[in-house]
Amino acid sequence: MFVLRRLPALLALLMLGALSLRLGLPFLVAVPLTLAALVLLFVPKAAIQASLALLLGAGTLAWAGT
Repeated sequence: MFVLRRLPALLALLMLGALSLRLGLPFLVAVPLTLAALVLLFVPKAAIQASLALLLGAGTLAWAGT
């Protein structure tokens, strides 16, 4: 149940990682940043969750710009 509640954000972060590779961010930078964001997704602190929400919002704007 814990993972199912976070599944939409998990998929969005994976898509954001793919978008960063498509936009030209080097592989050795994009993959660790994406994996770090995925790990932080499962940390239940409010500040981390808020920062991930901002990251996903910025990813939405980047996706809309392509």
